[in-house]
Amino acid sequence: MIVTTSYSPTEAQVQQAISIAMMLNIQYRKRMNPPIKYSLAQLRKRNQCDDVLVVETTGIKLCKDQEPPLFFHPSMGMIRMKRLRDGGYDPLVAITGVQLGDRILDATCGMASDSLVLSYAAGEFGHVDACESSSVIALLISDGLSKYTQADADVIAAMRRISVQAMGNLEFMKRQADKSYDIVYFDPMFAQAIHDSASIKPLRSFADLQSLTQEALNEAMRITRRVVVIKDHYRSEVFDHFGFESPIHHGSEVKYGIITMDSAKVDV
Repeated sequence: MIVTTSYSPTEAQVQQAISIAMMLNIQYRKRMNPPIKYSLAQLRKRNQCDDVLVVETTGIKLCKDQEPPLFFHPSMGMIRMKRLRDGGYDPLVAITGVQLGDRILDATCGMASDSLVLSYAAGEFGHVDACESSSVIALLISDGLSKYTQADADVIAAMRRISVQAMGNLEFMKRQADKSYDIVYFDPMFAQAIHDSASIKPLRSFADLQSLTQEALNEAMRITRRVVVIKDHYRSEVFDHFGFESPIHHGSEVKYGIITMDSAKVDV
């Protein structure tokens, strides 16, 4: 992997690219060597790599050979937030029982769609920490959440209330105090790719495909005050294996399961 910029970059783009190279321990390569303008294909060939991070004015893109670029976009999260604004139903919000001001851990950030919805539902005084074990994906998402502006003010505010933690969720949870979150949420990458869109496909090669472990669940139960929730493939054995209460099936492929820390019931 290397990092570069768009053609004719600003000084800020160059400095960001150099900083990324140092942070990820990869090489920074200039896009232009006048009069030559290097295409991404040429950079891949010259540097014998498939993956190129490109710093642009609008954000950072991960460009993989033969695949669409991967970059932050609220996509389905935006649609779900608008539905909530209009008084509509979101299964994750209902199942987790998000309340205004909640502190939430999204243990499996991915492209942050669920983090966005949870942050929006938790409101102005809520906060979401989102763990992402891939440093590259964490960089893309953190940069996007801090810079994205093509949305309404309440949606942008929800983005800014998310802190991406570039580490595995077990390592992060071990550092947290008892009962420091209201909700802990897991959405592991399905081992079986059932609905990868073209824009998400490049994420799979960086994803941590490890399923939930007992150690991670124990830590989640230690740090949450109310609930631990998991979403997984409807055929997954994780629900029965770990004792999640009444897995809730929404649609043909996805189930949600819940472990409640007290007598509070979640109305779904």
